[in-house]
Amino acid sequence: MAEALPRGTTKEQAIAWGKANGARFDYLSEQRVLYATVERIPVQGLRFPCSEWNVTLTVMLDKDDRVLGGKVATVGSCV
Repeated sequence: MAEALPRGTTKEQAIAWGKANGARFDYLSEQRVLYATVERIPVQGLRFPCSEWNVTLTVMLDKDDRVLGGKVATVGSCV
C-alpha cells in the first residue's frame, strides 16, 4: 500500500485511488483516518464466536489531510 499511497498523498487522491481499486473510504474526521472494508470472508463451519472476517484498510492523515501511512488488518464480526 505504501507504493500506491506514499506519504504526502492528498486525501482526495487517496479517495480516488480507493474508488479506482474497489475500496469505498469513509472519512473519520475525529481520528483523521480514511477507513474501508475491502473484503468480507464468511466463516466456514461453526460460526461461533465469529460469523465472518473483514479485511480493512486504514489510511492515517496529518493535519493537512495528507497521508502519513496506512495498515491492512482483519477484524472479526463476532458475538
